[in-house]
Amino acid sequence: MPTILITGKDGQVGRALRAANWPADYSIVAHNRTTMDISNPDRVLQAVSEACPTLILNTAAYTAVDDAEDHEETAYAVNDLAVGYLADAARQIDCPVVHFSTDYVFDGSQEAEYTENDTTKPLNTYGASKLAGETRLRDRLDQHIILRISGVFDDAGRNFVRAILKAGATRPELSVIDDQTCGPTWSVDIAEAVVDIAVSLLENRTRSPARWGTYHFCSRPSISWLQFANEIFDLAAQSGYQRPQVRAIPGTEYPAKALRPRNPALDCRKVVDTFGVKLPDRVAALRAVVPLILADQSGAKLLREA
Repeated sequence: MPTILITGKDGQVGRALRAANWPADYSIVAHNRTTMDISNPDRVLQAVSEACPTLILNTAAYTAVDDAEDHEETAYAVNDLAVGYLADAARQIDCPVVHFSTDYVFDGSQEAEYTENDTTKPLNTYGASKLAGETRLRDRLDQHIILRISGVFDDAGRNFVRAILKAGATRPELSVIDDQTCGPTWSVDIAEAVVDIAVSLLENRTRSPARWGTYHFCSRPSISWLQFANEIFDLAAQSGYQRPQVRAIPGTEYPAKALRPRNPALDCRKVVDTFGVKLPDRVAALRAVVPLILADQSGAKLLREA
């Protein structure tokens, strides 16, 4: 019976992976920071040894982009060093790792979508620490998948969809960046793709070593944060949400500590060609997620958490 070990179980992707439609004979073991602090090498080795997983899915990460500028040591401890601890523990039991990275490893300066082979050049500490983790995993474990994702959202936790709906519920006018893009992706769509990838890897592991490597997965085409906000508000308005006025601003006017890439659009053809996964439909995902967030908002949960 295959055993899947998930780190970061309480994050957006971790929650979605736990709830995903895994084959009936798969066993899921999930940890959060309390039960498995991935920045502690001894705890990592202990948890991996106890579970003896068939596959590790590492969703744990330091994702606070602006805070990372002031907490560089912590960002690197979680996004870089900890990935090495997982790789070392996995290597001891001959277990592959699927690790999640980000479009922020690119500087977003090129017009074409970024392929997996394009030059990386992060603009901020978050992106640099995630890139360092990628390199550490490649150096220490041959049997790995690095999945770069973009603009993750869900109906719970901290993400752009919840934050913009909260802001729009309390202010009549909002300013949203119109010269930076992303590929907004529902955590559930990511989880569904990862299940397909995981099953394919475990069934073909010895026969298809070429499948290990780096892949991109997100919604396409990429859109600006302003376009994304308008899509969100348009759908929310269908449920009676009072749509605020939205003003376009350049990224230079937004008060952020960390620089963001202008256009880190990801080319996702490789993951489709290799694993046959379906790329996510952003609008369909929003149709599912926005009503759930609005329901939370009516109970004040959105205003408390976003």
